[in-house]
Amino acid sequence: MTNEETWGKPKPGIEEFFKLIGPIIREFASNHNLKIEKYYHNIDGWHLVFQQPNGGACYIEITKKDEQHISIISDWWMDNCKTSTRYHKPTDRIEYSIDDKKLLSHLENLFQKIISWKKEDLISLGKSYIPLKKEEIEADLGRYPIPKID
Repeated sequence: MTNEETWGKPKPGIEEFFKLIGPIIREFASNHNLKIEKYYHNIDGWHLVFQQPNGGACYIEITKKDEQHISIISDWWMDNCKTSTRYHKPTDRIEYSIDDKKLLSHLENLFQKIISWKKEDLISLGKSYIPLKKEEIEADLGRYPIPKID
């Protein structure tokens, strides 16, 4: 069973759109113990969130581009509370047809890529205006499951 949470209010028609690809996304999330956060910040999409094996957290964002296409992007971020600096590594946005028979393998390839990244791959986003507290970072990270890696 996949852990799902709805964050925002879906726009009209978006839930019907995700009925088409939702089963594939749920299968992928279940295979890897990823949490699905739907409509985070009211986007037309779902985030698959998890802890990165080398620290920090990741998401794979699957959004509706138009009636026939989805857009996929991901990011890994890690916070340093001593310096109040966030580091991250994003991927480029890729578009797929909603009836792409290889969607599951595309997600799998992206996941394998993300979990293979090393800390040296991260780049600084600079200092936060708000000091980062270790307890807050750990509590936030606790929302994200540890993925199953084959």
